[in-house]
Amino acid sequence: MKTVLALIFLVHTLVHGHHHHGHHDDHIGFFWEDYTENSLAHAVKGGTDEHDKITYIGQSKHVVDGKEVLIPGTIYPSDKSIYEWNTNSQRVTKHFKILCTNYPDHMEWFSTDTEKVKKLLHEIELIEGGVDEHHNKIYIGRIKANDNLLLGKVLITNDDHAGYYTTTETGDIHSTSFEILSHVMRE
Repeated sequence: MKTVLALIFLVHTLVHGHHHHGHHDDHIGFFWEDYTENSLAHAVKGGTDEHDKITYIGQSKHVVDGKEVLIPGTIYPSDKSIYEWNTNSQRVTKHFKILCTNYPDHMEWFSTDTEKVKKLLHEIELIEGGVDEHHNKIYIGRIKANDNLLLGKVLITNDDHAGYYTTTETGDIHSTSFEILSHVMRE
């Protein structure tokens, strides 16, 4: 009986693929964990700030126009807060999550643009960082600017809203070329 169940699971996995979106004990891919200083030991490194310090990928919940949204953002460990990339920079100091993995070598950044990313969406597992009030999935991206790797959100759409976005102290940044975070299974 155990052999039959194992074969069914194996066939299901081969046909439908892996989906790693749960608690970290449930899979080997990636997971969102409530942020604590201890989370940094297995957190996914996202970029660097203006002081060349490592930043991490975070996520928090909000209600916008009566709809719950998940907004991704940049975690600055020295600040113990997340700065979200919604329409403006917003600091959140509690009740947010951090992207973690038990296998950092499975996390990979791909250079792409607003057209090529549509093909990548069907070829590899892109990391979803949230969802906006229009039910659009938000992916994790970054760009190099002033010798920093700035984390931001990526929207994959068929209109002018497609691309990479982030908010900095000097204003909003939108780019049609960026890196996007993915989860790649390795042997």
